[in-house]
Amino acid sequence: MPEPHTRVPLRKALSPGLLTAVARGRLDVAVVTAPATAPPPGVDLVPLADDLLFVAMPPDHPLAGRPGVGEAMPRGERWIASSDKPGSGLLGAWAESPGRPDIAFVARDWVAKLGLVAAGLGVTVVPGLAVPALPADIAIVPMDHPAASRPVAVARPRDRGDGPVGRAFVAALRESAADLAAEVLRRQRQPH
Repeated sequence: MPEPHTRVPLRKALSPGLLTAVARGRLDVAVVTAPATAPPPGVDLVPLADDLLFVAMPPDHPLAGRPGVGEAMPRGERWIASSDKPGSGLLGAWAESPGRPDIAFVARDWVAKLGLVAAGLGVTVVPGLAVPALPADIAIVPMDHPAASRPVAVARPRDRGDGPVGRAFVAALRESAADLAAEVLRRQRQPH
């Protein structure tokens, strides 16, 4: 439960924008995908979890139920992606793979992407943090690739210290991350 004078607004944005907002003092804390480079000056990153990437597919897909899918998967699959631009990073580990994936549909909205998957029109990459919210008619298979996870961290201003509200918030986020990880494992084991 937040302190009486603590406001917890929610702002959805890409990680670079959230890191900039923390650096400029517009946000006190943000959950971000940790950058490969150093965070902006004045921003500390507190590791939260490693978010595994999955391929979402219809339950009758030939790969549904497998323990993982490797680098060769993009060939022969119809992909649903947020962008068809090379190097966008929105295809997860396969964004730069040889034999560029066949992007059949571009949709930035998750409802549209998952509707296309459920209709059997393609597959898409989903972050593990989103797996518990997926509809039951979507199967998931973990990506078996060295780049198939992304570090998630809490970004916060370095100059504000680590007070009781900040510590409680990070502890609550860690607890939520552990609960999500358990739910992802449960979902992976579901028969389709």
